[in-house]
Amino acid sequence: MYQLSLPLVGLHTLTGEFLNAQYREATKHLSRSEDLTQKQQQRMDLAFQGKRLDFLPIDVDTRWWFAEHYHDGTLESAVQDCDLDKILMCSPLAAVPPAIEPIPGIEIKEHWEGEPVRYQNGGYPGRKRSVTIHTPVGSVTAAEAYASRSFGIVEYPVKEVEDLQVVRYIYEQRAQHAKAVSSAADWCAPLTPIQTLIVQLAGIETTSFLLADEPEETEAFMDFLDEVHRPVIEFLAKERKMVFSVENYSADNSSGYFDQYLGPQLQRRSQIAQKYGADLGVHHDGKLQPLFGRLQEVGVTYANGITAAPSGDVELEDIRAIAGDRMVLKDIIPQSIFMDSYDIGAFKEYIARAAELFRADHRVILGIGDMLPCTSDLKRLEIMVDMITKLTR
Repeated sequence: MYQLSLPLVGLHTLTGEFLNAQYREATKHLSRSEDLTQKQQQRMDLAFQGKRLDFLPIDVDTRWWFAEHYHDGTLESAVQDCDLDKILMCSPLAAVPPAIEPIPGIEIKEHWEGEPVRYQNGGYPGRKRSVTIHTPVGSVTAAEAYASRSFGIVEYPVKEVEDLQVVRYIYEQRAQHAKAVSSAADWCAPLTPIQTLIVQLAGIETTSFLLADEPEETEAFMDFLDEVHRPVIEFLAKERKMVFSVENYSADNSSGYFDQYLGPQLQRRSQIAQKYGADLGVHHDGKLQPLFGRLQEVGVTYANGITAAPSGDVELEDIRAIAGDRMVLKDIIPQSIFMDSYDIGAFKEYIARAAELFRADHRVILGIGDMLPCTSDLKRLEIMVDMITKLTR
């Protein structure tokens, strides 16, 4: 079943090379204690009940920062002057996903080109990676290119309506060979069907053309995705009490599909979640307006990857009013203020402002929308933890 929740083509950004055995061995001494883990989980859990343990919960995704400092060979020097109990209060290092078993009848070919990317520890065989999936009903190819310590899609697997049949066959075979979920890594649901097309399979331009030129086949494909992913949604609702997907909305794109596709798709997931007393969560990301304010009406009870101004398009003071009063909100603090180019005095003023604004809001988990930048100073994260724990007690 784990394979059903994976994108068709896995990117290397955070799911590839840095999860190798050498990285895990080099960072195992940086894992947080069991007591710290339990306390942090308790703070997070209470936010979903509208309660507070001691201070406002803090949780920051630091995976990219740790991975890139390990790659550069600077990890130990970068953390030596930091209070790791405070740093590791935030998200621990990434879990190792289960191995992906091959599926009979589906052949995956990988090709690298361009100059290799070399770090002190690790790297990549080239700067462009192409993946072709061959099936009895046809083939699809996707590609990603390296830039600025990450990879971005430069070619989507679905380029025309006929490709949907190939992708459908792949998902059918995945479903046929799916096994029961048994790993702690199985926390994320697949994206909603419309977001699967926009983010993973076709991109916004091709998706728009498919819906305009071939609406019946495209809508039938989305209905198929809804059905094939239903067992994953039901499992997460029943066993994890959270149906959470990394939707990666860019609201100026996705909001145009809300009434016809995205809203009803989220609502169907919400009905499954409610059946088992679970929450429905999304990783928002990107521009918030006008989509953010409509999520609560279709049953979304949790959103992370929320970024306030100046990086985002909504002021800090307006976040809660737009979201609605019942939704649990995570992150909010913009990445940009953690960079050295942002004045340290202004940084502290911003954190104090956020602490004062949300100190009485028991449904907020304060963090960074979306990740701690790999070129930022870890000391700023420690300052943030210090200030929030003192100002919101």
